[in-house]
Amino acid sequence: MGSFSLFAEGNFQAALEELEKNRDQNKHNLEVVKYYRQGCKDPQELLDRMISLDCPSAVSIYNKSVLSFYLEHYGAVLQYLTPLCSSLDCIDDYISIKISFLRIETYLAMELKEEANAALETLEKSGIYSSVLKLNPEKGIFHPLIIGSWVDDKSSDELSEGEYWFATNVLRCRYHLLLSEAEPAKKALNEAEQNWVTKVKSENYDPEMFAMLASQYFAIKNYLNAEIAYTEGNMNSTLQHLNRAQLEILPVLGDRQSHPSCQPSKEKLSHPIFHYNNLGCIHLRLGKPKLARFYFSKACGTLRNQTLIDSSKPLATITHYASQRRGELLYNSALSFINSHKPKQALDCLHEIASIMQGKPLFWYRAAECYVMLSLQGLEIGRREMLSDICMSQNDKKYVLPSKVTYIFKDEDEKVQEGPLEKAIKCLRNALTLCKDEELKVHILLLLCYSAMNSQPQCALSSAQQLLHMDITDPQRFIATMYASEALLILGKPRQAIEYLSHIPKELKIKCHSTLSPNSAVFTEDQNSRYIQSINLTCAHLHSGNIPLAQQALNSALNLLNITFQPQTQPSQPVPAPILSLAIYISLKLGNHAQAEQLIKTRHIFSGMTYSKATPDNSTFL
Repeated sequence: MGSFSLFAEGNFQAALEELEKNRDQNKHNLEVVKYYRQGCKDPQELLDRMISLDCPSAVSIYNKSVLSFYLEHYGAVLQYLTPLCSSLDCIDDYISIKISFLRIETYLAMELKEEANAALETLEKSGIYSSVLKLNPEKGIFHPLIIGSWVDDKSSDELSEGEYWFATNVLRCRYHLLLSEAEPAKKALNEAEQNWVTKVKSENYDPEMFAMLASQYFAIKNYLNAEIAYTEGNMNSTLQHLNRAQLEILPVLGDRQSHPSCQPSKEKLSHPIFHYNNLGCIHLRLGKPKLARFYFSKACGTLRNQTLIDSSKPLATITHYASQRRGELLYNSALSFINSHKPKQALDCLHEIASIMQGKPLFWYRAAECYVMLSLQGLEIGRREMLSDICMSQNDKKYVLPSKVTYIFKDEDEKVQEGPLEKAIKCLRNALTLCKDEELKVHILLLLCYSAMNSQPQCALSSAQQLLHMDITDPQRFIATMYASEALLILGKPRQAIEYLSHIPKELKIKCHSTLSPNSAVFTEDQNSRYIQSINLTCAHLHSGNIPLAQQALNSALNLLNITFQPQTQPSQPVPAPILSLAIYISLKLGNHAQAEQLIKTRHIFSGMTYSKATPDNSTFL
């Protein structure tokens, strides 16, 4: 019996003895058999041994690439495969196809969309492997493309046409999902299913092999359908497909075994860890972050309890290392904490995965979000404490502050210690350096405008101006304009700020939030963009010393809120804090202290009211 047959049966000691007879030619296979004999404990150790062998064969290079993929060393995968791809004509067709599949998997993992599309177009060319792709390959001779990742010494002249086109269309479906294109993804998945139904036949396979192949088909079909529904925003359909996948797959999986697959990323589709992760993502989108955290913690618990695979079946299983996706789980947990307004816990999750995700711009953006949220929560706590310390004097009925408390807006140690916003700025600059996606770049720049406004207004201004020269939505353009004008005011350039504020053509509905709200940075209600524009124009005119125009802009804001004159006997309409503050400021600026005091007591403000102090009659008789 040959070494490969012994290996396939799980008789590793006998396989090693057979391979030792020609050690120089079997160094690579010896390491693989030893790895399985040890229970597939450490793929990194196996990879290091394979690299030290310096074996130039295509099979050896492919196996090193697979191990690198499991370890998420995607750059190394491309480094191994690129030289092989230039000479695929000289390589066995089976290995050539497997190399092409793995290369596309790597492109998808790295989100290299153009490269993935080009590689897929090559696979989709008619006739490229027509000499070996057979509709009815001979049973027991051909190598399955989807199940089983090992190659016998004897090359096969026949491969399953159904498997080839099924796998190719599945990769095409995943490519469209990467682009968030639901309809093309549906079309590709339908073609994959059609190829399976019409071209993959059970009589061409051993019963055990076909059972594993069928389980892989059920997993791919249901989970990709779930991802398509998730892309479309149909959470009910997503849950239905996930549950259907578990009903069809879990009996085949068993409790302690990873799913059999030669496609590294396919194991993600059916492993219980990822089932819980997917449920967490769904509930996160449904606005239920607490329930999402439950599922993410469940996934992490499944990961910790994961046992080693049954290495006695080397042709049916792969290492469980591909399921150890702790980084993604902790990142998703961080998202759920952010949505639950728990930035400290979110930062703990992000810090734990910094070593493996620090090269991704989204990681730095999420960290910046946490620091901004911490800053907003600090503002809320500080203002609430200050308001709670205000007491009423029994003698003169005036609001006073306790004499022993000195309120300052800066900590004594602030010059030494970095505040949350300074940390956010650093994170956002890292994100900008790494970011290649224009849509994400817009969100990074918007958050950078806010974070840098107080300490680095010039940075906020340049970020806002950069946004105004990009292809962005109308609400984003409006917000960038507001940030630019505010930065100009801080820099002492009110005229330029007024010029920015005077050229906003569209009326929009903008979501605003309050830093005094219990939920800190939670968006609350829609505001009219004209109202926000009028408030900012009022501030700009006050900054430039033009009080009449400031009054005019404030009246525009009152008109937009439909706050008109009401008799003193009627209850006053709710007045937003910015309007009240500006009205009091204008009254004080004009010397009308009595009106300012009255505004504080009654909040009785209306459009068209006068703020000027009545001047005494200084005329004299002649």
